Amino acid sequence: MKRSEREKKKQEFTMKNMYFNRFMLIRYATALFFFSNLYWAIFALGTRSVLALIPVFLLILSIPVLFEHVNLYGNHTNLLPATKRYYLLQVIMNLVSLALIPSSIFGQVFSFVKNTQEARIFTASILALGILIGALILLKLKKISLNEDRQFIRIKRYEEIMTTRGVM
Repeated sequence: MKRSEREKKKQEFTMKNMYFNRFMLIRYATALFFFSNLYWAIFALGTRSVLALIPVFLLILSIPVLFEHVNLYGNHTNLLPATKRYYLLQVIMNLVSLALIPSSIFGQVFSFVKNTQEARIFTASILALGILIGALILLKLKKISLNEDRQFIRIKRYEEIMTTRGVM
């Protein structure tokens, strides 16, 4: 393989990785929510509560998101409909769960948590953090869909530099 062909392949590989890395924060947040829901499901199923189906439902809905992100490496796109729907639903579920904390249903939804004021405050804090993370991811998804994210701007600058050098 000639040197110029190797450089071209290297540039293609670099560009593919740069586009894929636009979604790195979203992938990490997805993993965080996946494992949070997994632990919630495991603990809730251990108490045999019917409401344990909530985290199981969220886990099932995260599967298309995982496939969508795996497909991103080979097929660049800035639209991730399954991811957007999942995060919207995750934020809504966290809001609903947060609203249930002061109610008597708290013990049924979070049957694995001791029903004390401290536990309610801690649970509310975790849910509020989840809402914040979900909202930030939805904002990032919107910026990416409009090509207004910082990583896209860096990619375009890099492409310009490579083009002026005649590498691309």
